[in-house]
Amino acid sequence: MQAPCTESAEAPSAAAVAAPRAAVAWTPSDDVRRLHELLPPGEAAKVKALAEGIALFLAAGDKAEAVRAVSARLAALGVRGVSAPSLYRKAAAWRRGGICALVDGRAARKAPALALSGNREFLAHWHDLVSGNRRATRPAWSALIAQLRAGESIPGVGDWRDVWAAENGGYRPPEGMPCPYAESSPPRGWSLRHLSRLGPDAFALEASRHGRMAATLAHAPAVPLTRVGLACGAVWQLDDMWYEQKVAYEGNRHAQRVVEFALMDALTGHVALRLMKPVREREDGSRETLRSRWTRYVVAALVCGVGIAPEGCLIMGEHGTAASDPELDAALAEAFGGRVRFGAGSILSAPLGAGLWGGRPKGNPRYKGRLEGFHALIKNELGGAPGSIGGGRGAEPEEAYGMEAADERLRRLAAALEPARPGILSRLRLPFVPFDDFCRLVEEAYARIEARTDHDLEGWEKCGFVTGEWRPASGSPWLPMSDLDRMSPEKARAFRSLIEGGEFDYRTRRLSRAEAWARCRGSLVKADPFVGARIMGDALARECVVGARRTIDFRDPDTDVRCTVYAGLEDGRELAPGTRLRVWVNPLDSGRALVADSEGRWLGVAPVMQAGVLGGDPESDEATRRNLGLRQRALAEEDRRLSPIVAARRRREAEAARHNALELLGRDPAEEAAAAEARRESLAAARVRPASLDELTGPAPVPETDFAAV
Repeated sequence: MQAPCTESAEAPSAAAVAAPRAAVAWTPSDDVRRLHELLPPGEAAKVKALAEGIALFLAAGDKAEAVRAVSARLAALGVRGVSAPSLYRKAAAWRRGGICALVDGRAARKAPALALSGNREFLAHWHDLVSGNRRATRPAWSALIAQLRAGESIPGVGDWRDVWAAENGGYRPPEGMPCPYAESSPPRGWSLRHLSRLGPDAFALEASRHGRMAATLAHAPAVPLTRVGLACGAVWQLDDMWYEQKVAYEGNRHAQRVVEFALMDALTGHVALRLMKPVREREDGSRETLRSRWTRYVVAALVCGVGIAPEGCLIMGEHGTAASDPELDAALAEAFGGRVRFGAGSILSAPLGAGLWGGRPKGNPRYKGRLEGFHALIKNELGGAPGSIGGGRGAEPEEAYGMEAADERLRRLAAALEPARPGILSRLRLPFVPFDDFCRLVEEAYARIEARTDHDLEGWEKCGFVTGEWRPASGSPWLPMSDLDRMSPEKARAFRSLIEGGEFDYRTRRLSRAEAWARCRGSLVKADPFVGARIMGDALARECVVGARRTIDFRDPDTDVRCTVYAGLEDGRELAPGTRLRVWVNPLDSGRALVADSEGRWLGVAPVMQAGVLGGDPESDEATRRNLGLRQRALAEEDRRLSPIVAARRRREAEAARHNALELLGRDPAEEAAAAEARRESLAAARVRPASLDELTGPAPVPETDFAAV
């Protein structure tokens, strides 16, 4: 094989080759220096040892002994298969091409690529070609070969004639010779395989093709974080998510995807709050997803309904939908004095270099990595749910196109038949499930994940989220050790001794997310409902009026919350019909309404009436009992307001009865009865026994008279 050296050493003369070993002078000639530039030290040492062995072999009289000596020396360096014929062949190659001709074939093939690896000018040009193509490396390599064939001077190596001369011992090609290089026969070391190894590293390639932000997320070192040492409710992660299914929803003309806000406790991994809704179609054809101001619903439900750590908490949101705003920050600062903070992580938007175009600002998804990973679990759990359209890691199923076409066709037919057959759309079986049915599937998926104990959550054991279990016999169900606390002390001691002695099986298992949350949530503290109204702010309030039936008809077209609020506050105050109010009903806490007057002055909390079961038993239906209680409260308030009228009428009726008795009987029986009652009370107070029964009862009663007969 021809040597890869760019400069050829003068081939040794026959006399020099036949000379003794001392005739070979190892000086740092250009040829030897080039040998070390092209080869690693170990390969260069093999070549030099082979050259010494050839000189020793040619100068020796006993060739067999010389072969054995040379073989022993080269074997120590890992060179095998030395024989007299091979040494003669290598000596001839040395004469023709210099010492570089002694390089092993495999090392020689690597040498040009190794030489290019130190050529900074060439590498800069090659990296520019590779990074300029945003899809693949091969087109960049084809462009490089095309430049070479066109006679262009390539930085670091020159034109194709310079490359040919470097490959052929410095001899330049004759005039008129066509370029011998092509993609099928590139220069040595210029193959696509070799140059791909010399291309930009993974970070530089990702940054040049997709941006620095993508390269940072994919290839920059991740900062390790742990949940160990966190308090329950001290760190919360908030994020929005798009489900990978479409659903049918009343009011939408097409099936749409479902979006969700979720809030997770970082310690236990429990998703405490979820605000889920379908994408809604507006009349103008646009679509409504989650609104950034709905973040306030989640925060208000957290601090007032779920609770936070006594020392405060950090809510890890983002810069997009699940974001804070100055008004929310001000409300949190006013209520908690800095103990509740809303974070959004860093913004990744740096350009590739100064003066270059930057990307769209975007938050770091690793900031909420635990919740992002949980979303992946939910999507995997719902992978078999109907209506999947792919997305994320999954490609769109081919049947999704047909399902959407069939859905639109059925909807058009239903619209045409609606005048003759009202409500026909609700009776059809559409390709996509209704939103309410999908919600049940999601609830079941969340419950399964929350109940798993075969998870691998970080730091779980160090947080103490483990429990002991025992069973009396193999095959029996495992029982928690806490069951022993409900036994008598003697029996519990007996069972514990059997467990400790190995008579009963014992194991330690991890708690599920739900179990860890149930163990820790007792330490959380909740804020006054007034804080929830301040957090939600005027933007989420609705102007309402107390109706004649002492109820408030609440309607929120944005969240589709429709409910009836009883116009009586929890502290007992009643709101008069016609009163104008500001009302908040949080979709995440729809059992109560927060109420302020029309100018925003805080009033209190009012109950939301829940629908009872039609035809159900009022004694067993909690919602019906609650509503009946609210109705009785309203009637009692009306009775209180009616009492002056009732008292006045009673006075008039009593006066009329007294007048008639005096006219007809000559006396007032009511006054006589009152006097007798007064005497009884006086005697009872004095503890005096009456002299006779007549003294207590007074005169004998007058017989009833038929006034009509009179």
